[in-house]
Amino acid sequence: MRGVWTIAMLLAGAALTNGCDDSSDGATGGDAAEGGGEQTGGAQAGGADTGGSGGASAEGGGPDQGGQGGGSSTGGAGEGGAGGAGEATIAPSNAADFGLLQETGLEVGPPNGTFDTLFDCTASSVLGACEIAPRTNLPDACVCRSDRLTIGALRVEGPHALVLLVYEEVSILGTLDLGAIGDEPGPGAAYTQSMETAGGGLGSAGGNDGSSHAFDSSLEPLVGGVSGGSSCNAAGGGGGGALQISAGHTITVTGVISAGGGGGPGGPANCAGTGGGSGGVILLEAPEVSMTGMLLANGGGGGGGGSLSYGGGYQGSDALLSLDTAPGGQGQDDHGCFAETTFGGYGGSGAVAALDAADGAAGDSTSACFDTEWVRAGGGGGGLGAIRINTSGGCVCAGDFSPEPSLGTIPL
Repeated sequence: MRGVWTIAMLLAGAALTNGCDDSSDGATGGDAAEGGGEQTGGAQAGGADTGGSGGASAEGGGPDQGGQGGGSSTGGAGEGGAGGAGEATIAPSNAADFGLLQETGLEVGPPNGTFDTLFDCTASSVLGACEIAPRTNLPDACVCRSDRLTIGALRVEGPHALVLLVYEEVSILGTLDLGAIGDEPGPGAAYTQSMETAGGGLGSAGGNDGSSHAFDSSLEPLVGGVSGGSSCNAAGGGGGGALQISAGHTITVTGVISAGGGGGPGGPANCAGTGGGSGGVILLEAPEVSMTGMLLANGGGGGGGGSLSYGGGYQGSDALLSLDTAPGGQGQDDHGCFAETTFGGYGGSGAVAALDAADGAAGDSTSACFDTEWVRAGGGGGGLGAIRINTSGGCVCAGDFSPEPSLGTIPL
């Protein structure tokens, strides 16, 4: 959906003023710096130093607290000395897993091409100083740090979620794509739809009565989308990837960030199509966020049904880099009795902000003789993922979102 929102945050706990759904819950005035809850009531009172001596940033600690009397800088100065205008001012989400912002001296960009979150996650990568952050019972993450980061056109693959911790500012000028491709999940996707042929569900349900996997709208912990249901041992479309970008000053998106679900493969011979993958998750947070491009976490299309005589159906489309639905795959047709034809079921289309995931179509059930079932139904389309924007100084969100984001605050 397209809209314009300006989030004005008063330091003493003012409410968000915006025109979209804030479905979050959690702390309403306390700190969120320990990787736990989130703030939806406003910034914590006294977040910046207002004259006290030795004031520090929010609990959990920003780096470089400015020396005696420094504190986190939002233009004011502590009694013991002036705060540094270039200091990072946020404690990032999931800090217990990924750590805090750190000054590196690195200005990165714009990287183009492909980045693998396993093999390219090194101290001298194209995304800065990167390292793998292990997690228990969750996908590991590739955590990359820099001072300033610009991204052109970058495709992200691999098993780990991608976390960009940038001390000052981030600009996304081109396309940053963490989407699944077919049955290969996006980076950081971990779950699979348990119902055969159903679409994966996260922010919304998948087609063919697919359930939605429970998650916290704060995106803590950070985990990607849900892969679609299988059929006759054929895997469904992969869930979209997981991305967190935390910046100390600003995030500007004039391009596209996508974590779309993968298209479900067609059903094997005489089997229904597989489900499409759900969209993944995108978390952006900085004191100021400007989003005039597109943020997308759409579902992939379901696979087409297979036929008894002529083999498998066709794969559904991966989620598109637009607000259009990903179409389901075509069913494989078969012969009927004598000159007749039986038609395989198409897969359901994937979800976008304006449309739910569709069910797969039924194939022609029987031919005119022998009660033989020649073709099968299509798989369900994948549901939506989730998008989160946390800010303390304001967000100009004039771009396109699918789905609509939930909104939160970050401590100064």
